[in-house]
Amino acid sequence: MIHTINNNGGTGIASDPKLLTVFCHGTGGIELYFKDSILYYRLIGVNYNDEPSDTQKIVVGEFSCNTWYYLGIEHEPQGMLTKAHVNIVINDEQKRSVYMDYPKFNNFFPISKFSMGENLVGRISSLFLFKSSIGPSRLSEIYNFMKLGVQDDNSIRGLNTSIQRIIEKVFLMYTPIRAESDKCFDIFSSMHGVLSPNSGFTLNNSKRFRLKALGGISSVLPLFYLIRFVDNQKHDGTLNELWKLLIVLLKDQVENQIEAQKIGLFKVIGQLLSESKLNFFTWESIELLAELRNSLNGSQLEEDVRN
Repeated sequence: MIHTINNNGGTGIASDPKLLTVFCHGTGGIELYFKDSILYYRLIGVNYNDEPSDTQKIVVGEFSCNTWYYLGIEHEPQGMLTKAHVNIVINDEQKRSVYMDYPKFNNFFPISKFSMGENLVGRISSLFLFKSSIGPSRLSEIYNFMKLGVQDDNSIRGLNTSIQRIIEKVFLMYTPIRAESDKCFDIFSSMHGVLSPNSGFTLNNSKRFRLKALGGISSVLPLFYLIRFVDNQKHDGTLNELWKLLIVLLKDQVENQIEAQKIGLFKVIGQLLSESKLNFFTWESIELLAELRNSLNGSQLEEDVRN
């Protein structure tokens, strides 16, 4: 689902508003981009910035600003009896089926650019990338079932029941957190809280919050990576703040504890800190580690902290 506020095109391919770009340098890729209110689908050549020829792009449709749209596109490769073609579904109606060469991807060339919403002034509610074609009728069924996108984890289960085993065909699913005025909605927990300036949002019922909606407990690891570059003489309490954060995230949070054990959270943290020559630990650090260990009393994760 997409909702644009301003579709004004840029001065060229590089600056045009885009919905999706997948590009492998040296082989090619695909892109959905706006020129004013017209959305185009193009095949990218060997060089990303080359303007597409008339045979390398098609018009998807016209999209008015301040209106939600469901867009489904599938590019089917050439078959024994059929040419390569593109099916376009807008809301629950199949708009077009156009012959178009299949994009050139090569497994030996890594993806050099994968982006969503670049230069776009608007919102993307949910995005699904499928491993293979699912057909125009199923693309329409997704709209009929979900309307404005993924609402919660139950809607995903319901979609899989309604459209048999469709989730197994999903390569990537993007479901950003929604915000409306000063309210922020966590997709997978159906919770809401008040936005806090410069610091995300605060839930009004933290016991029901599921961290995996924001990337899981592993999203904490980059903080321990970055702390190695902190001058601990000026900021000797920085590490202690991270220990306090872990206590909040793990104490009485069984789901987070299970995930932390699976990814070897404390082994990774230990490795990251051991690679630094800085002396991070103070007496307060030792006391906080003891509090952290005691908060995990009886769980397998407690042994990881000891080690």
